[in-house]
Amino acid sequence: MEKINSIGSRLADERKRLGYTQIDFAAIGGVVRHTVALWEKDKKFPNADFLAKVSELGVDIQYVVTGKRVGDAALPPRELALLDNYRHTDDEGKKALEKTALALAEQAGSPRH
Repeated sequence: MEKINSIGSRLADERKRLGYTQIDFAAIGGVVRHTVALWEKDKKFPNADFLAKVSELGVDIQYVVTGKRVGDAALPPRELALLDNYRHTDDEGKKALEKTALALAEQAGSPRH
């Protein structure tokens, strides 16, 4: 029986949020798929080495361990990509993105400043 809001279910949530299969996640983390399955079923728990590796993918480790999200990790991948693009563009690019976002929000009837 799967525990609601357990470490295993939160690990699975993060894996799925980022679009990885158990096989992919296991390979990136240096374990086998069966191990990931056991973790997601709360039969065993991931070690710090695995968590450190998958944190590089954007896994919100604080969420996995505590159930509380922090910062950008609470955003879906598409929103994260937009935010990353904004953060890595010059001032002119930032102004253009802000202008576009404001225009779209006004068009939708909900201006955000």
